[in-house]
Amino acid sequence: MKLIIALGCLALSALIPAASYAAEPAAQSDDAIKATLTSLEHQSWDAWKARNGKFYETFLSEDHLDVQPGGPIGKKDVVAGVGSPACVVASFNLGPMTFTRISPDTAALVYHTEQDTKCGGHAIPPASWITSIYVNRDGRWQNFLFNDVTASK
Repeated sequence: MKLIIALGCLALSALIPAASYAAEPAAQSDDAIKATLTSLEHQSWDAWKARNGKFYETFLSEDHLDVQPGGPIGKKDVVAGVGSPACVVASFNLGPMTFTRISPDTAALVYHTEQDTKCGGHAIPPASWITSIYVNRDGRWQNFLFNDVTASK
């Protein structure tokens, strides 16, 4: 009888998926993701001011797009531009960031920024609205799209 019960329990346990025994990682809360992305966004501005192109090599997704007045550019051009002396960022101030979860692995930040920056010796517009879209790939948030729109007065 004990053998029959033992065999029955063994058979029943085979029907229960093994995944139910493994602890599944808890999904990140929107607050946690917003904190992570806000930190990354601040780090990206600090890296731009410091001309730290190396930061952007891991910060940007391989298929990153940066939408500029002349049209979109990709990761390679952004990394090269950030690392060059073309732009001098004297100061910047990032406003509060609005977070939107688009999907489990995609989220956006929208915020207002003010900056004192010159590129090629010419001042760029001091105020703008930023849209920054992130994707989570292989457990790491990366910037997929950056769009800077000059703020109206």
